[in-house]
Amino acid sequence: MTKFTDLGKNYINGEWVEGLSERTYQNVNPYNQTVIAAIPVATIDQVREAYQAASTAQKEWAKSTPERRKEVLEKAAQYIKDHADDIVNMIIEESGGTILKGRVEVKLALEELEEATNMVNEIYTYQEVSSHTPGKSNRVYRLPLGVITCITPFNFHMNLACEQLLRPLH
Repeated sequence: MTKFTDLGKNYINGEWVEGLSERTYQNVNPYNQTVIAAIPVATIDQVREAYQAASTAQKEWAKSTPERRKEVLEKAAQYIKDHADDIVNMIIEESGGTILKGRVEVKLALEELEEATNMVNEIYTYQEVSSHTPGKSNRVYRLPLGVITCITPFNFHMNLACEQLLRPLH
C-alpha cells in the first residue's frame, strides 16, 4: 500500500499538485477505521484550472489519430496489468473489501479499457438512420463530447471510473 500513499494529489495541466485549501480529506479504511491518507483538498480555483487544462487538452485529443488514442488506452491498461497486485491491495484497503473483490474490480476496469480501445475507430464515423421523411435518411456521428467528470462510490470506484470512458457511447 505504501506505493500509493502519495497519490493524494490533483493532476492539473500535466503536473501532480497538492490541494491548496485548508481542508483535508481523511481516506479511511471502512473495515478497521484506520486512516490510509490525509489528502489536502483542492480549492475551487484549482478545480477551475483543472477543468480549463482538461478542456484545452481535450481539443488536441479530439484531433489525435485513432492509433494515438489506442496507444494511450493500451498504455493505461498495461500499467494496470503491471501493477495489478498493488492495485488490488489498494482496493482492499480503501474499500475494506476482499482480495476477490479487488481482483474482480481490476478485471472489470481492464475490460472497460479494452472496450474503449476497440471503440476509438468509431469516433467520426456515422450510422445511417431511417427518417420519417420519404427519400431522406439521417446520419448519426460519434464525436468527442469534451471534458467529463465522475464521482464514483467507494465500492467499485476503479471500474466505474473506467466505465465513464464508454458511458456516452451507450
